[in-house]
Amino acid sequence: MNLPRRQHYIPQFLLKQFGTGKAKRVNVFDKSTGRTFLAGTTKVAVRKNIYNIEKDGYVASIEPSLSDLEGKWAPILKKILRRDSLRDLSILDKVHLSVLIVHLRLRSPNSDEFRATMLEGIRERVRSLGGDPDEIEQTRHVSPEEDKLLSIQLIQSLPGKIAPELVMKRWALHSTVPSRSLYFSDNPVILNNSRPAPQGLGNLGFAVPGIEVYLPISSTRCLAVYCPSHFGGPTEISAEPIDPMLVDSLLQDQSKLSQILNDSHPPVNDGKPLALPEESVLFLNSQQVRFAERYLFAAMDDFVLAERMIDEYKELRSGPRPVVT
Repeated sequence: MNLPRRQHYIPQFLLKQFGTGKAKRVNVFDKSTGRTFLAGTTKVAVRKNIYNIEKDGYVASIEPSLSDLEGKWAPILKKILRRDSLRDLSILDKVHLSVLIVHLRLRSPNSDEFRATMLEGIRERVRSLGGDPDEIEQTRHVSPEEDKLLSIQLIQSLPGKIAPELVMKRWALHSTVPSRSLYFSDNPVILNNSRPAPQGLGNLGFAVPGIEVYLPISSTRCLAVYCPSHFGGPTEISAEPIDPMLVDSLLQDQSKLSQILNDSHPPVNDGKPLALPEESVLFLNSQQVRFAERYLFAAMDDFVLAERMIDEYKELRSGPRPVVT
């Protein structure tokens, strides 16, 4: 099998929704340099061999399975945009989109950088206590190939565990106008929570009470998934994991399908778009600037907000990093 060496961590069908002209080229802003340029979707959000593992002359890859998944995601998003509504989404559609949301978080370059920074922070903490991190299995040095394998294992295992949490939340479709278009980025899934974090813990997680999840799916439409507590529902949801590679098996598993049907909620506003006020568009775009590891994408060549934020906060030239105390 001939495997592509250049592999996209953001599916091209999503990038094209932020493109312009017949060629659907996207405006790109590089946070690390401040440079702006126009590029085709085949040229951006791509890295070499990120899903291939080579050993003893053999190559194993998850690229074919990712292509299969992207072939399921694209028609669902096209249906949402064509009908401008979530009303006709099936439970299986929601499962697929939930898997997509988790994939986008895990496949972002920020996921790798975040994990590496976390490990180095823990290693430094072990040293400060007089220990040798390389003598502890959990904190030993990890080679690039080992880290790639870990990343692939997370992409394969976590979406099926997390997706049910998203399926059973309240879904909404938000809209804006072309003159106030949405940013997209190399780390496009935004997590927000207005509830204070418990002491010693974070408040940004797919299963955390009060969580809000945002994914722009075009320059004027944004998919949102809300904790039911925002609408008077429960904050905790019990859900069994699913296999993200075999979500169609839900159709044969009537007990699991019945559980999801009984516990899921109807879309907000009967699935019709909810207009975003200007301040909300500004907030979502500012979060794309904050969460992006390096690149922002937009239909319009207007990155004034990003330039202003990075000029004021130099740490925003890269994506978020954990602080180990």
